[in-house]
Amino acid sequence: MVAEGEVLTASAAGYGKRTPIAEFPLQGRGGQGVIALQTSERNGAAVAALQVLPGQEIMLISSNGTLVRTAVDEISVLGRNTQGVG
Repeated sequence: MVAEGEVLTASAAGYGKRTPIAEFPLQGRGGQGVIALQTSERNGAAVAALQVLPGQEIMLISSNGTLVRTAVDEISVLGRNTQGVG
């Protein structure tokens, strides 16, 4: 992963957020990882995480076939250990 841009995370209930890559500490061998998205009954499990850059667009497809195309810049930038917004 290149150390620029942001990490986009999405939950099963449709909540998402962008987090600057700088908020994710480097992990060495044996590292136990870091929390990228707080899960709860409200937002469900994490279902996606990918690196994005400003100006990009993404397409999301729900389990019932609904397709949503949105600009990455329209998704809120939040801290690493938060739930995200719907």
